[in-house]
Parts: sequence; structure tokens; C-alpha cells
Amino acid sequence: FMGFDQEATAHHFILSPNGGRIEVTARTTADAKSVADVRTHLRHIAKVFASGDFSIPALVHDRHNQPVPGVERMKGAGAALTYTFEEMDRGGRVNITGTTPDAVAAVHEFLRFQIKDHGTGDPLYGK
Repeated sequence: FMGFDQEATAHHFILSPNGGRIEVTARTTADAKSVADVRTHLRHIAKVFASGDFSIPALVHDRHNQPVPGVERMKGAGAALTYTFEEMDRGGRVNITGTTPDAVAAVHEFLRFQIKDHGTGDPLYGK
């Protein structure tokens, strides 16, 4: 579903006061294929999330028709959330920015689930 080698990459989910971000990077700078694949995937995520399609996280996390936490609220937030792709040295990030407290809370719920499910060890509470 993600289109890149999970073992060759690192995921991070970062909470921020106005939302947060999803970061994926190749573990080595020499892994040009993973870098390109990660960027393609994250560009796609930003595009489909912006269109209101959150089906990919449910597939990735094998939720069997149970919504990923935060997703329904993110759908409901609509235009109060923006999703932008940004390149990083060995990959990329999707910045998720909320303009209302409920939109930001939805993003935080979603990112906390990702942190726990992926076992990234990222902080569950933003700065």
C-alpha cells in the first residue's frame, strides 16, 4: 500500500501546536530508490487526504472496516485542514495544518495512533 520498503525507511509522526506532520526517510543517502518511492507516496498521501480520501491508513493498518482513530474527525474538518508535501534530504514529509481547535485535535488523535501502531517512539504530546 505504501510503495516502498518498510525496512529501508524510517517513519516519524510529529505533533505540533497547529497539527503535525508525517515524515518518512530512507535510512541511507545512497538509497535513491527508497527516496524516490517515499516522495511519490507522500505526494499521493497529501493529495488524497486533501480530497477527503483517508482509505490508505485503514489498508496499511489492516483495520478491517474499523476507522483509524482521528480519521472521521479529520474528514469532518474539511477545509479547516490543509495537507502539503515537502521534500526532505532522504525523503519527505506531509505537513497537516489545522485552523480550528477540533481540526488540530483530530490530527493529534490520528498521529498518536500512528506513533503507537508503527512503534516509532515519537512523543505523544507536542511541544
